[in-house]
Amino acid sequence: MAAPTKISVPFGQDDATKTNPIPVPSQIGITPGAASFDDGFPPLCATPLISGGIPPSKADMNGVLYMSTALNAWYSQGGSFVFDGSYATAIGGYPVGARLLRSDGNGFWLNTAAANSTAPESSGAAAAGWVPDWTNGIANVSVTTADVTLNELQYGFPIIVCSGILTGNRNLIFPAVVGQWLVVNHCTGAYTLTTKTATGTGVVVSQGIASNIYGDATNIYATEATAGITALTGDVTASGPGSATATLATVNSNIGSFLGSITVNAKGLVTAASNLAFTGLSGYQTLPSGLMLQWMDSGSVPNDTATAINLPVHFPHACLTAVAIDNFGTGTSATWSVTAYSTATVTVRPDGNTASCNIIAIGY
Repeated sequence: MAAPTKISVPFGQDDATKTNPIPVPSQIGITPGAASFDDGFPPLCATPLISGGIPPSKADMNGVLYMSTALNAWYSQGGSFVFDGSYATAIGGYPVGARLLRSDGNGFWLNTAAANSTAPESSGAAAAGWVPDWTNGIANVSVTTADVTLNELQYGFPIIVCSGILTGNRNLIFPAVVGQWLVVNHCTGAYTLTTKTATGTGVVVSQGIASNIYGDATNIYATEATAGITALTGDVTASGPGSATATLATVNSNIGSFLGSITVNAKGLVTAASNLAFTGLSGYQTLPSGLMLQWMDSGSVPNDTATAINLPVHFPHACLTAVAIDNFGTGTSATWSVTAYSTATVTVRPDGNTASCNIIAIGY
């Protein structure tokens, strides 16, 4: 079948004075012979004039054709509709699969619940069954002194750019819907930004990073690595029950060069290190699993004095372990121990000299 002719204007649009708007309720007993969507043309219009009938009205006929072809003209021109509360009430709620235009014209909402009368841009829209459909645009969100719960127009965009000076670890809270977003973290301050649902888990988006995330209607997950490690080569060889020696030939990433060997126990904790050199500034790396790796230089620490060193950023939940490795390049060496760690600090103590060390901490 060939495509039909598109309608550009409604039928009878230049004869507005002879076009009646057609009501929905029956007009029987109200306006004799008047058409309605409930009755169409009433029986009186089919009754012979000699018997008291009333002929169909031209204005009613034009009105019926005008209203039906006005919709055809609107759709022919690519038009769509935004949510209409009165219309939703009249039809008993929008059906599953209904697709409505965003109020800003930048995309659409898809309805997943039967008889839905909740506005897609109102509070509770996600729980009521409205989810973002195709959308074009960017939501700019300020995150500073408190967690931010994205509103409907914000999470309806596929790209969310966050900015502001963080005064603590903050959460960017998404609705519990199935969806995918690109989150760009342009925030500053020595704290983290976690994307999550209100009651579920999520992932940290590192500063200066654009991270693809997705929601499964319960939690938020990363769809790819969020930064930095571009190459990792080397071997892991067993050196006895419950231990392994990992030789790191090259770690080419934002943390600089990391050369040497480390010995880890069965739980993955560092138990010894030899010929290990670490160069690079302090920083942190968020892994796709949600684990965070942080590193830093302690600076000069007095001999036999436990000293708390601030982490580059606070872990959102917990520090799992930390290791202190003597900075052999300073000319003064010591034997180091980690006496405590928290989400904000690692406490180290040198034995033998006032010296400096490199600290590596793992948490989430």
